[in-house]
Amino acid sequence: MTTFVLIHGAWHGAWCWEPLVEELRAVGHEAIAMDLPAGDPDAGLAASTDVVLAAVDDAKVLDPVMVVGHSLGGLVAPLVAERLGAAGLVYLCSFIPRPGVSFAEQGRTTPQLFSATYDELAAEQIGFDDGSSTWPETAAIEAFYHDCPPEEAARAASRLRRQQWTSSSERWPLAALPELPTLVVTGAEDRVIAPDHGRADAEAHGYPVVELAGGHSPMLARPAELATVLADFASTVAAAGSP
Repeated sequence: MTTFVLIHGAWHGAWCWEPLVEELRAVGHEAIAMDLPAGDPDAGLAASTDVVLAAVDDAKVLDPVMVVGHSLGGLVAPLVAERLGAAGLVYLCSFIPRPGVSFAEQGRTTPQLFSATYDELAAEQIGFDDGSSTWPETAAIEAFYHDCPPEEAARAASRLRRQQWTSSSERWPLAALPELPTLVVTGAEDRVIAPDHGRADAEAHGYPVVELAGGHSPMLARPAELATVLADFASTVAAAGSP
C-alpha cells in the first residue's frame, strides 16, 4: 500500500481531492489532503511545506509515500517529497519548478507555459485590496471544471478561496529538483497549463508523461482514471526498487 500526499493548487482546498481519495482507497491505497494557507499573506513556500509535513505527521503516515502536486501545488510538492524522502513525485496539470527562479518569473519568461485561453479567462478574476484574488463561478467553471459534471463543477466553483501570491513570488529554494521517480500527468484540454508545454518540459527532464482526456481538474472530472494512473506509477516504482 502506498500513501498519496495530495497538495492542491491555487484557490482550492483539501476538498478538491475527495473523489480521488475514495478511488485510491478502492484500489488498496491510502491518501491524505490538507488545506494550504492560501489566504495568509505571510505564508510562503516554507509555511506551506510545514503545513503538509504536519498533516503527514498527524496522520502517522507510513512508507512508501508518493507526493502529488496539482497546478500551483507543484511548487510545494517537490519540497515535501525531498523532506519526506518520498518514493515518488507526481506533477498533476502542473509545471516543473526552476531552482532559484520564482514562479512569477517562470511564467513571465515562459509564455508557452499557459494555455492559449488562460489570459482571457484569468482576466475575469476578482481582485482584492490585499493583493489576493478569487474567481466568479462562470469563469472558474470555464477555466478549471469545463469537463466536470455540471453539479460537480458548480459545487467546486462555489468552494474556491481567496489566494495570496507570496509563494509564487519567492525564488524556488532547492538547488536542484529531487532525484526520485517522477511522473507528469497532463490534461489534453487543459485551459490553464498548456499540455504541449507540460509534455515538452517533462521530456526535457527525462520524466514520463501520461496525458488524460479533459481539462485542468482530473481529480474531479475523472477520479477513477487518475487513481489508476497513480496506482500504476506506484506499482512501477515499487517494482523498480525490489531486489
